[in-house]
Amino acid sequence: MSRLSAPPGTTVLALASLLRTSGALRHPLKARDAARRGLPGAIALAAARDPHRPALLRDGETITTAALDAEVRALAAGLTLPRRSRIGVRSDGGIGFVVTLAAVLASGADAVPLGPRLADADVAALALDDVLEPRREAGVAPRRAVAPGRLLLLTTGTTGSPLATARGPLGVRALAQLADADRRLALPTGPLLLLAPPDHGHGLSAVAGALVRGIPVVLASARTTAEQADLAALHRPATVSGVPAQLARLLDAGGLHGVRVVVSGSSPLTAALRARLTATGATVHDAFGATGVGTVAIDGLPLAGVRLRRTADGCLEVRSPLGRDAWVASGDRVEIAGGRLHPLGRWGDLVDSGGELVDPRRLQRLLATHPGVADARVVVVDDDLLGAVLHARVDADPAIETGLRAAINASLGRAEHPRRLEFGPVDQAPSCVAT
Repeated sequence: MSRLSAPPGTTVLALASLLRTSGALRHPLKARDAARRGLPGAIALAAARDPHRPALLRDGETITTAALDAEVRALAAGLTLPRRSRIGVRSDGGIGFVVTLAAVLASGADAVPLGPRLADADVAALALDDVLEPRREAGVAPRRAVAPGRLLLLTTGTTGSPLATARGPLGVRALAQLADADRRLALPTGPLLLLAPPDHGHGLSAVAGALVRGIPVVLASARTTAEQADLAALHRPATVSGVPAQLARLLDAGGLHGVRVVVSGSSPLTAALRARLTATGATVHDAFGATGVGTVAIDGLPLAGVRLRRTADGCLEVRSPLGRDAWVASGDRVEIAGGRLHPLGRWGDLVDSGGELVDPRRLQRLLATHPGVADARVVVVDDDLLGAVLHARVDADPAIETGLRAAINASLGRAEHPRRLEFGPVDQAPSCVAT
């Protein structure tokens, strides 16, 4: 069994770096509050550090750190949510989503970010106490003296259905894990163009980390590649962060000119794409992690407090402070060589499609049980950009296509939709991996 861990002294280095870059030395009480309260605390620390600095940019609007903190406090004051209730917050990728998510946490309720790609059936299965749309609130309100709620991120269970899960408590060792990621990435001064959605762990971590560092974030998810390239030309970002497919599209559109750092995550970064990104002159980082354990490695090197091991069958197991210091099987096939972790792909039935984990069996079951379908077959097809996509063939009258697509839209997330849906005898389709 191969193992990896961070060198001795990494935790001290990480925490020392955080003290220097976050303003904690000048605002120790706010820094302690940020460590205890998560996102709303990070916003408050950013406001105390530099109240007039731009925090978030979206759709032509720029909101400063002080204004963002004020909106969070004003909205939290008006929320009457039972403590520890589970509140879904729908994401539109904008400033209102960040405000609403932080306000729910500040009110003492648990917050579950809900991306626009989720199916209504999956949202209903989460059994949430309420679901809020993004909202804004003006006014002045004191900070609520209540314990913050937990951030519950969605992960894919063994059935492929989204599950809301909480990470471990943000103690000193967990803070060091986050701080070490920040130290390794060493984001330069200048805007961060965030392609990843802020409702995912990747995007949300980028927002929180940039706020603590005093870096403005251009929220660019749910925009076309051409629109993202226009945002890059307008704001001249120093850093771009996204999944490999987004980075490849932006590179092809000429949107990485002058970018100093590129951060890839949520999906394997191929050597070919890394070489193309590096050829632009940018420093390229590959972040590896999972929802339940956080980011655990940068460029194959484990973060502070993280231990990695490869089992005899090639599967990765992770132990991290953010993962409650328990060994967790990540579901990834890996190699450990040269002192670095090298992801090889997914293990088992789940496949990675553009940074989202997809279970082909969910589409298979839906198609096979739909009225009028005699048989169905789903295949996983390699895709140069997304890694993998689903194709499907059903033995049914093509006249049911409208109803069949409506059922897919209602029950499955967008990444689970078939890129190709054909009608005809299934024995003419390739062999199915999802039976």
